[in-house]
Amino acid sequence: MSKKFDFEDEDILQAELMAYFLSSAACGPNAQLIRDLIKPLPFDPAFEGEYLAALRSDRKKITVLDELVSHYEDVTNFKERRELLEASTLENLTYGIEVEDEDAEDFEIDDGEEKGSR
Repeated sequence: MSKKFDFEDEDILQAELMAYFLSSAACGPNAQLIRDLIKPLPFDPAFEGEYLAALRSDRKKITVLDELVSHYEDVTNFKERRELLEASTLENLTYGIEVEDEDAEDFEIDDGEEKGSR
């Protein structure tokens, strides 16, 4: 049975997923990696509505992308941040989970501490 695609349902789905990830119920490896290793950029709370709109509209992303570029100018280790952000979106992320696979990679942080999957 196919369901008619509805943009309103897509917006509601995005809002529900954001509510989940902002809650303590989000405790899987993706949420853990984000909370543990990715410091939020200093976006302006006054523009939260615009940021949420940018999640739904490519046209609205353009103005927020300019702000993102500005924030990235202050990021000291852009490559590491980018790698962590990319890892946070993996469907089969094993961060924070005991894994018995000897080939599993750990996330290494430049400050000398090692964090990641084992």
